[in-house]
Formats: sequence, structure tokens, C-alpha cells
Amino acid sequence: MNENLSNKMGKAKIYTAAALATLGSMFLSMDVQAKSHDKTPQGTESKIDVTKNPFKMEYKSDSSFYRAVKSGESSDMSTAKKMAIFNANHEISNQSGAVVSDSKIIEEKCLGTTDASGNITSYTYWVAVEVAK
Repeated sequence: MNENLSNKMGKAKIYTAAALATLGSMFLSMDVQAKSHDKTPQGTESKIDVTKNPFKMEYKSDSSFYRAVKSGESSDMSTAKKMAIFNANHEISNQSGAVVSDSKIIEEKCLGTTDASGNITSYTYWVAVEVAK
């Protein structure tokens, strides 16, 4: 009898671990704010343009701050973010004529590109950064 109970407890732990892993992956996928391929009600695919600035505000340099909006693309989200920050800092360096290492992210957005199965294949990460003049 105890062996039977022990087997059931072991299976329950496996199911619990699988459920937690599934929930964890659901929360991670929620972190991606938009997918480039979304199924429409008619079953066709529509594509979000990942090459255009996705922010509602236009971030431009002014008398107080240098600002830049840039993106980075990679199959790894953190690499895409690092590339976006590097590109934005490079843009501000071009504006200011100085090397930038202390920029502040003022807005960021991640777009995931999916394949036909709905799996995310790459990320386009956008950042808006600023540096005080």
C-alpha cells in the first residue's frame, strides 16, 4: 500500500513540475509585447512592421538631453536588448561627439517574430535612451 502511495506522490510531483514549467513559459511569453505574425479571424497572417519606431512619443534631442531611438535583433532577447542599447549609445555619440556609457533607458519594447507554428524565432528590441547635455 505504501509503495502505491509513494508512486502516486512521485507522479504528482512530476505533474506539478510540468505545470509550473508551463506556467513559467506562459509568463515569459507574455513579456514579449507583440508578435510580428498574428492570426486574424479569417485564418490569414498579418505582419507588424518591426522596422518602424513602435513608440507613441517621438524622442528627439533638445537643449537639455541627447536622445536616440534604436533597435537590435537577435534570436536571444537579452542580446537583442544589448544591441539596441549599443546602437542608441552609438547614435548619441555621433550627436555629441563623445563616447557615451551612462545613457538612461526612457522607454523599451520587445517584438517577437514567430514562425507558422507560433514559436518565437527572433526578437526585435527597441530602446529610447537619453543622456544629459
